[in-house]
Amino acid sequence: MGRFDEIPDEVAVYEARNAVFWMHDGLMYGRHLVIDPQVTLEDAITVIGKLKEMTGGTRVPLMFDGRGLTWLNIDARGYIRAHLAEVFTHVAIVVRHELVRVLSHAFLGVAGIGIPMRFFTDEDEAWEYLTAVAA
Repeated sequence: MGRFDEIPDEVAVYEARNAVFWMHDGLMYGRHLVIDPQVTLEDAITVIGKLKEMTGGTRVPLMFDGRGLTWLNIDARGYIRAHLAEVFTHVAIVVRHELVRVLSHAFLGVAGIGIPMRFFTDEDEAWEYLTAVAA
């Protein structure tokens, strides 16, 4: 069973239209829900606001399962890029395919997120990165 398969009992949880996020042991976890693989600007604004509330204004690491994600519109990408560092110290994102991982790293080099962010196809490697940077 992976880290995204079961949300621990008695943790703060936020269920968005197409994702679920929870806090556990000082880390935030997120999982994109395949029911709607697209993320709009409205989704991004709502989620970032709710995640700020969940963390109480303290920046935390994020491990996100993006294997069900297929599309972020340009406005959503811009909003997330502009506000991600307000919520997170660093981010590990698990993606489905190696090509997505490589292209995502290339995009980050151009976009400049402002915090450490890496993409992985292996959940254990993402975990190792996230906890090593957090230490």
